[in-house]
Amino acid sequence: MMRHNESDHAAGATTDRETRDALRAEPAAEVLGNRELVRKATVGFLVLGLGLRLFRYLADFPLWCDESRLAANLIDLARGDGSFFGPLRYAQTAPVGFLMLQAAVIRLLGFTTWTLRLVPIACGLASVLLFRMVAGRLLSGSALLFAVAIFGVSWWPLGFASEVKPYASDALIALGLMGLALRWLDRPDRSGWLWALAAASVLAVPASFPSVFAIGGACLALAPAVWKNGTRGTTAAFLTLAIAPAALFAVLTPMYRIRPMVREYLDQYWDGAFPPITEPLRLVGWLLETHTGMLFAYPVGAPYGGSVLTALFVGVGAWVLWKRGHRELVVLCFAPLALCLVASVFRAYPYGEKPRTMQFFMPAACLLAGQGLTTLLGLIARPERRRRLTRAALGGCVALAAVFVVFTVVHPYKLRRDLQAREFAKWFWENLDHEAELACARDDLGIVTDPRHWNGAWSDYFLCYREMYSKRHREDRPLRSEAITEENPLKIVFFYERPDGSPVFQTWLDEMERSFVLRDREEYKVRGWDPGAPDFETNYYVYEFVPKADQEAVEIPMMASTGADAAVGRREERLDR
Repeated sequence: MMRHNESDHAAGATTDRETRDALRAEPAAEVLGNRELVRKATVGFLVLGLGLRLFRYLADFPLWCDESRLAANLIDLARGDGSFFGPLRYAQTAPVGFLMLQAAVIRLLGFTTWTLRLVPIACGLASVLLFRMVAGRLLSGSALLFAVAIFGVSWWPLGFASEVKPYASDALIALGLMGLALRWLDRPDRSGWLWALAAASVLAVPASFPSVFAIGGACLALAPAVWKNGTRGTTAAFLTLAIAPAALFAVLTPMYRIRPMVREYLDQYWDGAFPPITEPLRLVGWLLETHTGMLFAYPVGAPYGGSVLTALFVGVGAWVLWKRGHRELVVLCFAPLALCLVASVFRAYPYGEKPRTMQFFMPAACLLAGQGLTTLLGLIARPERRRRLTRAALGGCVALAAVFVVFTVVHPYKLRRDLQAREFAKWFWENLDHEAELACARDDLGIVTDPRHWNGAWSDYFLCYREMYSKRHREDRPLRSEAITEENPLKIVFFYERPDGSPVFQTWLDEMERSFVLRDREEYKVRGWDPGAPDFETNYYVYEFVPKADQEAVEIPMMASTGADAAVGRREERLDR
């Protein structure tokens, strides 16, 4: 590294601060013409962003399939069964740090929609506050106002803050790393913030898959300043930032286990998010479509050019910052995106097609869009027209927030089938729990007639809601054969598979009828239909048993050798091969 004396360090730090102050004090940013009004509006949108996320969380949406499939894995992980590195069921994958944190919350507070979403909502709320702090170090006036407004009311981050997925934590981690990098750029002659960034990066790798892009982008953005202002401490901190997270990533990545069939499925599912690198003409169209579509869907957007305005704002904002000499920030924003694009070339990570995988770029997009929109408004010569359009843009953000609230109230679910699944499960488990000793054929008795049902067929809904609404399963209490009487019968639930005619079931039934009488059979069918989504249909078969009159002590037979774990395990071994 090139060395400089203390006066060089001080001069470099002063220059960086002066550049940043000049950016924040740009007079054209005051397109509203009233600084106090801008300040109050910024605080208002900050509060609005926090309130919208809390409102969405308190709406307590039913789990939708993407959540329930991951949540079903958390049931076992919270009890110490299975591996945090997978392979996870239902074609799921998630960073080990996120899974561990979720499992710890469940062990401490129980398995409910509230606890499942506690980590995401905490990340969502923290992101709003942290974004205001980070943006406030770079922007002021209307540029800061628009950045905070766009971030606060963007629909995708609002939804992800209440989903049982690591998307909200991806955004928070990327934003935190950006904030630490900017703090060091304020005083590049001191190494403290760079050491903090290196330490945070090591913690980020196990908690967020795309954090490696943010870390790599930070290294690219900070390298020139390290070269220019580097002391021994700064150089050591930078080398730690560049090497330690990469080494940890190299160690952790082979530990994640994904079944070959799941990997093949994911490659097909994300095929549109990988650039057609061998077809130049198609590649040009793909790049244009991707960079005017869901990659820039903030505050709202659509594929096929539906986010072209935000893409324009981001581009203008980046150009303005670059021209003003604030090039480290531009690199800090776009280098992670470039690294992600490189990864997508090797089909290692999807690029741009869906917002959920790109939340690491979302804070940068909102920040640049705020600067770009303000710059374009500042080009309007007539002050009255400029103020009118500015108020219209801010009014649009408020209107978007109002639409979000109304939509949440009248449509408190992602798909109607999600609501139907939860309402039935709540009624079913809570009512049967009061009138019988309730058992699950698969988990309590080991009866599995078709293991395929437990890798799909909506069994994730079944497992999650059974855990939430069946008191005995929620408390993880064993089945009590002594509690079974004429008045409190044993009711055994078979999900999505009629057991009659199955050799496994018949073997178990023969054993069961030595001590019990099969008194009743019931069938419950739950159906749902949503436009553009697969039809939802599940069946619950309930078999009711009471003890024989001449039995003093009864014992419920178990099918350990053909139980759920063994049956599903054998099938998973075949899939691995």
